[in-house]
Amino acid sequence: MSSSSQTIITATPIRFGKAARAIATGVASWLQISVATLLGFAATPLLLKYLGAERLGAYRIIEQWIGYLGFLSIGLGAALSVLILKARNRQDFAQTAALARTGIRLQVKQMLLYLPMTIALAWAMPLLVPVQESLRTELRISALIGIGIVALISPLGIFRTILECSQSGYYVNAALIVQSVFITGLSVLFGWLGYGMLGQATASVVGYIAYNALLVYFAKKWLTEMRTVTAATIERAELWRLRLPLAFAGVGNQINLMTDFIVIGYLFGPAIVTTFIITQRFINFVGGFATSISGVSWAALADLRTNADAKHFEARVLEIVQLIVGVCITFISIVASYNHHFVNLWVGSDYYGGDLLSVLIAVQLVIVGFVCFFGFMIDTQGDTRKRVYVSAIGSVFNLVLSIVLGRAMGLSGVTLATCIAFILTDAWFCPYIFCRDYGVQGTKLLATLFRTVILTMPWAITVWVVAHLRTGSLSWSALLLELSVVMTCAFLYCWLVIFKTPERELWRGRLRAMSSIFNKP
Repeated sequence: MSSSSQTIITATPIRFGKAARAIATGVASWLQISVATLLGFAATPLLLKYLGAERLGAYRIIEQWIGYLGFLSIGLGAALSVLILKARNRQDFAQTAALARTGIRLQVKQMLLYLPMTIALAWAMPLLVPVQESLRTELRISALIGIGIVALISPLGIFRTILECSQSGYYVNAALIVQSVFITGLSVLFGWLGYGMLGQATASVVGYIAYNALLVYFAKKWLTEMRTVTAATIERAELWRLRLPLAFAGVGNQINLMTDFIVIGYLFGPAIVTTFIITQRFINFVGGFATSISGVSWAALADLRTNADAKHFEARVLEIVQLIVGVCITFISIVASYNHHFVNLWVGSDYYGGDLLSVLIAVQLVIVGFVCFFGFMIDTQGDTRKRVYVSAIGSVFNLVLSIVLGRAMGLSGVTLATCIAFILTDAWFCPYIFCRDYGVQGTKLLATLFRTVILTMPWAITVWVVAHLRTGSLSWSALLLELSVVMTCAFLYCWLVIFKTPERELWRGRLRAMSSIFNKP
């Protein structure tokens, strides 16, 4: 082991266990979701006032197109994540830093190759986003600003990979909080000053730069190490073996989860995208807490699979599945049930997409949280090729069904298409691969899933009935009071009904351990 790698071990002692670090990352993730969403709640009525529904919806479509830029690298970033995670789990710190150094070099070269294509995409944006003639130049320049800067800074994403693979995702979430503050504050300011979509693009760029600067700062010890090691040699065949399946899977995930605005804008116009976003916002807020369990657990589980026995790994997998499904259904059912009251008070009932859309958004979030857990694990183990074909079929189903059902049912049809596509493909195939290849018994997984769904459905139905007993509108104080009571009951329901006695004891022990760490003098 090199002296430089020893420096990293000394400089970054591991104070938490795997569960504690995952909990810390989860708490940071929930804080980030809370800050971003609360800022969004405050800013949305102002942005509607300053920009109007069409401008606001058009810029949100631009943001989804920007999300496709990463796939021009053909899975390079995701492949590097797999290699870095494996080195990090082996405690090979020098190799981790060497891979990161190689990764930055490869990503810079890749960025220079696809930069002209990003500029062409931005220039063609008026053909992709159907806005009125007077907004086309503004749309194009806004896209050029946003897409160009994101492409130029994208190689710095390697520092996020290092932090997450080191189970230090709480630093990433801290940077995301700062990004949210910059983007939201500047978006409202520039909107008030009358800069339209140009102001929104500028705000996003400033926030993105601040976010990446913080990632570099938080990973500065790794940056120092990267300067002292020789860049790793990665076999071209090995890299492409990882890159191609990850690229196809990444595009599929993007189609499944980040294409609704594009489809809705194409079918109904950008203004309707705003209605869809507003109807989603409250449900996504609470759903983000539940589904983030998938995002904060994969690094710890990957470490556990490498360094622990199979029974321990299986027990943690079943526990997380129960958490994802149980917490999702219990809490998302609340916000879906009260969503009509919330939107009416927030921006007015004209921007509410309907009860059916609220229910389908909630169902989609539960399915996505379940699928993402298995998808993250499969991908970070370098086994994406095993699921990519079925996932690709699901993405095609989703896109086709979104257009067909969207035309037939409106906004609800687009969300229903995503639910159907996942159920037909990834929702069963990813768990099947996981159980087959990673030593988890499928019967135990099915039993855990079935038990959790059966226990949570009576709660979801009861909450829906209670929320719809009142036909009139609620005041903010009445809504907040009612939600506080129902949320408290939901915590008790999860603790007493969904969790078993051994699981409650396990969580008490974890919380005591966390408390003792933070209370040390």
